[in-house]
Amino acid sequence: MAGGAKEHVDKIKTSKFNRQRAETSVLRANTGSDGYVFCHSDPSDPGNVTAAGQCEFHHVLPISSLQDAAIRGGKKDENLDFVHKCMAKTTWDINEQPNMLGLPTKGPFEDADGKAAKGQTLAALVALNPMAGNFGSLPNLPCHLNDHDKFTAAVIDKFNAELWPELIEQREECKDRGKSIRALLRSHSNDWKSFLKTRGGEHGGAADCWVNRETKKSVWYIPLSMAPDPRKSDPPPNVHKRGAMTVRAWLEKIFSWGG
Repeated sequence: MAGGAKEHVDKIKTSKFNRQRAETSVLRANTGSDGYVFCHSDPSDPGNVTAAGQCEFHHVLPISSLQDAAIRGGKKDENLDFVHKCMAKTTWDINEQPNMLGLPTKGPFEDADGKAAKGQTLAALVALNPMAGNFGSLPNLPCHLNDHDKFTAAVIDKFNAELWPELIEQREECKDRGKSIRALLRSHSNDWKSFLKTRGGEHGGAADCWVNRETKKSVWYIPLSMAPDPRKSDPPPNVHKRGAMTVRAWLEKIFSWGG
């Protein structure tokens, strides 16, 4: 095939289809207030707003899910060439809405433990505003560092089962010229974002499951997991209630949570 995939990859690079990660400042701006977005201003430099390690900006359709290696198992054939043609005809930026969602790291959950140990209630922790820089504010959303690999695999599997076959089936109808896949990508992105938001509210919500994880041992990990099929996990101990356990031993256990 003259030109082949290389020719069409070059066309994607010069088109309005972007499947590469942007800088964090762009991701923050494009995410806006959707999901859990933490804003911390340095007192010495108020204009410098960071997440202070409390949140990350999640690509709902992950970057890797739209790379050639993931599409149909990485097959390099005329169908991949057709997919490239469709990408070249599509206005889509993986770093823009609806494909961005703020998700917490483990930081908010760890900070909430200290506040809870001092008597702060679940309701008070949920009421804290992360966009005002309130540490320990608990969201009803999954943790971005928990089962992300399984989430990405699920998106790729669904693409390979539904999106790419649907597109390729129509290849003859459009005489191999390609067509915009913007509507398909937006639909899948909206569906997965809805899944993540719904997941965070299961079993009373991620916040309740974290604070009361010892009494909700059978389900506590589910709303904190991004995966459709979460890895089962025992609840990690609260360092502020660790008893005889050393800080080193506690850290080794809690940071093994979620992979």
